[in-house]
Amino acid sequence: MLSKNKVMEQKPPYTVVKNDVNDLGATEAKKPVLPIIQNDAHKDILDLLTTSLVEFCSEIDAAYQEKDVETLLKITHRTHGALCYTRTPHLKEAVKSMEFALKTGEFTLIEACYQDVLEAIQIFNEAYKDKIW
Repeated sequence: MLSKNKVMEQKPPYTVVKNDVNDLGATEAKKPVLPIIQNDAHKDILDLLTTSLVEFCSEIDAAYQEKDVETLLKITHRTHGALCYTRTPHLKEAVKSMEFALKTGEFTLIEACYQDVLEAIQIFNEAYKDKIW
């Protein structure tokens, strides 16, 4: 049985990081951010995200071109939920804004949100491919 002091001395199985994101040196207006990788599982999640974003882009583009609001809502809702586990705040907020616009019927905002989502994906992909783990 471990004593109280021994438990306090044990280190967690991951690196404790105080900040969520790191600055990759872009301009303040379009600062791409990536989560600091805390362990191999987190890196695997981000690898899976980059693969999933390809499918997401093709699905959202097809639904957007067809003006299929119901499908757009399903896609953005599913993606927003998945992004909650990735610690990618910029990307998550862009998808969340589009989902909100679709849910509330703010059709005048959907095009701007769509462009923001595509831009956030592009920023993430560029930052992620340049990052050396």
